[in-house]
Amino acid sequence: MRLRPGFRIGSSFQARFDDQGARLATIGHRGAVWDVANRQKIGFFRQLKHTAHVGLSPDGSLLVSKNTAGDVLLISVPTLTEHMRMPGARYGEGSDIHFSPCGRYIIDGSWSGHLTVRDVDTGAVAWEEYVEDTRIGSITHSCDRQTWAYTRSVPDDRPMTEVLVREWPFADNQPRLVTRTRLLKAIAIHSNGPRVAVEGTTTPLQIWSLDQPEPDRQHAAAPNSIHAMSWAPDGAHLALSTDSGLRVLTADLELAFEQKLEYPSDVDWSPDGRLIAAGDWGRGIALAWPPTVGA
Repeated sequence: MRLRPGFRIGSSFQARFDDQGARLATIGHRGAVWDVANRQKIGFFRQLKHTAHVGLSPDGSLLVSKNTAGDVLLISVPTLTEHMRMPGARYGEGSDIHFSPCGRYIIDGSWSGHLTVRDVDTGAVAWEEYVEDTRIGSITHSCDRQTWAYTRSVPDDRPMTEVLVREWPFADNQPRLVTRTRLLKAIAIHSNGPRVAVEGTTTPLQIWSLDQPEPDRQHAAAPNSIHAMSWAPDGAHLALSTDSGLRVLTADLELAFEQKLEYPSDVDWSPDGRLIAAGDWGRGIALAWPPTVGA
């Protein structure tokens, strides 16, 4: 099928593709699921109060959302009916929420220091790791969901944050330290290496490989402008949601493309590499890649 150019996705604080790039979930003023091939909205889904994070299962049949209290809601797709909800009083908000490679579990972290794996059918905790006096602020994964990166920090006025990489399943693999930084804002991981992109309030954008004492690459621009990052599936480009809009860099961190947005908030590269979902509080876009006239 020859896909048409990109399309508008409306108010979209966060935007996430499934593993085939067939569906796109967004949260904003309303929660929505999109049929990507047809560039059409499947429908709206019920959001939790103060929804902050969203994710799709690998096959796109389930959607998970999480709010600022840590409550979790699972929605069946395409019916957009409630599958299950899980209270989050024990955990708090914390990180993004994701599905495991098999789609049977949801994975998230909390500001109370829990890294948790829960069953999507029962809500039962299948595995959990707790580190006292820490908080998990970010979790992300490679395209195949086999390699994960997450952060642990000590909550104080200027927290020192560890960036960790871990293979799935977590129970069988220990985390490996990539780097430590203060006031970290965004991370992204690619399985080639793996390579981890890291940016903080006082740290410019850097690319790290495991077991290296120094970053492989460092961006010359000033820090404190990136909201989210996402690698292209082939690792040749890195998409950034910045204060000014969408920016796409080469693997050497040279600017390859720029698209102005009014209220940028998020970015996610489709697994087939054909689209970049750029979240924006006002008017988000799913941009065709490479860009074409009329996208």
